Amino acid sequence: MKFTTILLAVLPLIAADGGPKDPDSLPKIPLPLHELPECWQECLQLENNHYPPNINKVNVHDFCVDDGYHLRWWSFHALATCTAGKCNREQGIQSQKWLFDLCKMN
Repeated sequence: MKFTTILLAVLPLIAADGGPKDPDSLPKIPLPLHELPECWQECLQLENNHYPPNINKVNVHDFCVDDGYHLRWWSFHALATCTAGKCNREQGIQSQKWLFDLCKMN
């Protein structure tokens, strides 16, 4: 099993376990998607139709808090298939760091 698939299987569990340490401090600004590896940016756009809030319009706070469990469902089901075929281990680690830093989960 590729690292990216494992990462995407673990992310929903991590998010459900605690999520952001201080959700009120998360800004309501657009996601800095340009900071992600290109393979992830491509998959986010390709699979955007499966993410109800729209990855291009959701703000950092709503993305990280994920009250409707949209991110958790999306990452486990839609993104896993795409990133497993397009991204390598290093890109998966970089994306995990992006998520943890963005959502203040570390």
